[in-house]
Amino acid sequence: MTVTSPPLGRQGAGLLGAEQVRALAALRPSDRIGNFGYLAKTWAVIVAAAVVAGVWTHWWTVLLAFLVISTQQQALLNIEHDCIHTSFTRDRSRDTLIGIVAAASPVGSPWHGTRARHLAHHRLITTADDPDLPLHDTADKATKWALVRYFGLGLLGGYAVLVLLKGAPSNVERADRLRDLRNLAIAQSVLWVASGLTLGWWVYPVLWVLPLITLTTVCHLMRSFIEHAVLTEERPAHDNLLISITSNPVERAFLAPFNMNYHAEHHLYPAVPARRLPEVRHALEATPEPPRLLRTAYLTALVRYARSLP
Repeated sequence: MTVTSPPLGRQGAGLLGAEQVRALAALRPSDRIGNFGYLAKTWAVIVAAAVVAGVWTHWWTVLLAFLVISTQQQALLNIEHDCIHTSFTRDRSRDTLIGIVAAASPVGSPWHGTRARHLAHHRLITTADDPDLPLHDTADKATKWALVRYFGLGLLGGYAVLVLLKGAPSNVERADRLRDLRNLAIAQSVLWVASGLTLGWWVYPVLWVLPLITLTTVCHLMRSFIEHAVLTEERPAHDNLLISITSNPVERAFLAPFNMNYHAEHHLYPAVPARRLPEVRHALEATPEPPRLLRTAYLTALVRYARSLP
């Protein structure tokens, strides 16, 4: 079994009617309220977990806060993703501000660089120029040991360091790179000072930085791999690399909050807000041949792939 980069497959055009797609992509007032509610809930859970661990400091409260905060960091990354597509409020300036201040910069994601990379991924998926190809290609994951090493590097913080050293894509202007560095520095300083003054000096490095560069990162790597890695026997029917995962509540919390498991639906119709992606799946079920592969769980797919390796 190998994961390859086949030619561009079928995309969303022609699958659903134009009026239907416009209706799905429309952001209703209730969607905007729900999005802001989700963002507020995410930060409320982060603060609550940090307060519990900071006030009642025991090994189990710290561990629980570590896990909970990691799930919410993943949620912030996915909120940033919706803002990148201008799907959070449908106002580009507002979504940029929300994406930078409330989502990207706190979790160490350089907004301009991430936006350029992700939009290029949408344009170039299934080609050798896809900037995310290393995340789902098997060039460095062709044996069990290589697979363990790849995800182990992510869990130990190595991937986060590599991302920082690599920097932004070449098409990001120097001024935007500097803005990203400034925004990251400001956000991390605010988090460090605020948590240090209220809960203790150790809260920021232990409950924010450590989960971010370890568990949150490895979950991001796992999600990215499973959502595009098509095995040999699954081709040519799914040579477009469009995969969705039904998953379960635990997996969705750690890997795919904010409907990120509806990944094929998002690639087919990137203008549809995350909150509406379940409706896209329902609409696609009525088509003769929905152009995406369904997996039942991220972990099951990863174990299946690992067992196939020498």
